[in-house]
Amino acid sequence: MKKILLTLSALAALTSPLFAKEYKLPKEDAVFSIKLPEKWEITYEDESVDAVSPDGAIEIYAQTDNAETIEDSVKESIDYLTGEGVKLKPDTEHKVDGEYNGMKMATIGWKGTDNDGDCSVSLIFLQVSEDTTMTLIYWATDDMVKKHEKDINKVLDSMKSLAAKEEKEDEDEEKEEK
Repeated sequence: MKKILLTLSALAALTSPLFAKEYKLPKEDAVFSIKLPEKWEITYEDESVDAVSPDGAIEIYAQTDNAETIEDSVKESIDYLTGEGVKLKPDTEHKVDGEYNGMKMATIGWKGTDNDGDCSVSLIFLQVSEDTTMTLIYWATDDMVKKHEKDINKVLDSMKSLAAKEEKEDEDEEKEEK
């Protein structure tokens, strides 16, 4: 029986993709966390993390945003995309505002082209604390989005505000003191 359980455990470990590598931003006094696939190429810096799928088809870039306005954030993000060889089709722009995982969210998306051909591009702005916004930049061809859909959804589902949790704990402490 032990042998069967060990064999099943080993098989499960081989068939389950390693996923749960958590990155906190900024590194010092983190207010945001995101989990990325361990097999992806990760560049983790003080205020950003860049993740590229093993086949190079998907790139997700997240950074703390210190821009004065959302317009500044959009301009900086478009400059980054341009530097990566992405060309946006302005007439395809679409915007959505809402909430995601308890954070205020604004998205701007386009169709465009990159070195691999036609692609979809998204800028996602998440309000993670009173004074910090996270900017996520994501682009890929539609075929590659379908291919990597499970990993992409896991990444998006993993995003959370650490500041909101801390602010809630502070509020709870204040209530207890009264």
